[in-house]
Amino acid sequence: MDALRLPAMRTWRAKRERQARSLRAIAGTAIAAVLIAGAGLGVDLGATGAVKGMGKKFVETMETMETMETMSAPTVPSGPASGQPGQSYTYSTGGATNSLGHPVEYRLDWGDGSYSSWSSSTSASHSWASAGTYQVKAQARCASHTSVVSSWSSARSVGVYSTLGYGGTVGDMVLITAGTFNMGSNSYIWEQPIHSVYLY
Repeated sequence: MDALRLPAMRTWRAKRERQARSLRAIAGTAIAAVLIAGAGLGVDLGATGAVKGMGKKFVETMETMETMETMSAPTVPSGPASGQPGQSYTYSTGGATNSLGHPVEYRLDWGDGSYSSWSSSTSASHSWASAGTYQVKAQARCASHTSVVSSWSSARSVGVYSTLGYGGTVGDMVLITAGTFNMGSNSYIWEQPIHSVYLY
């Protein structure tokens, strides 16, 4: 009986040894690949925890880059210094730079609690619903890493006036238009807020 079982056991053991050698070869190749990748990143990795070490190094590198990245503030918005309620006016900014040379996006604070959308365009339009004086400011951010934002620019003051024909309400600031006229050596046109009064 033992003489008959011995060849079968030898065959089974040989098969298991071949399978074990194959598994060791596959595992060794995978570990070697991880170690080579780690060496390329300048990371000292052992066979255990190699992938975790590489991921940690990558995250730390990205966090360091974003910490070092800065945005300069954009220029003061340019555009009309005065206008009328309900009319759309366009304002422009620009000049912001990213310390890593990434693309830049801009937005405008209209001074009435609303903002333009972030955009690669340096211009945006807005209309104010009521008369008053509004402070328009600009801000920039990195288009690649949107958490990197600049400080606000200095503000441009915009006076929004009702006209006598506007049909304003009590408390509105009204622009009295008089056409073009000369006063001394100065020439004035009706768009200029020559006089403003409040309705009572």
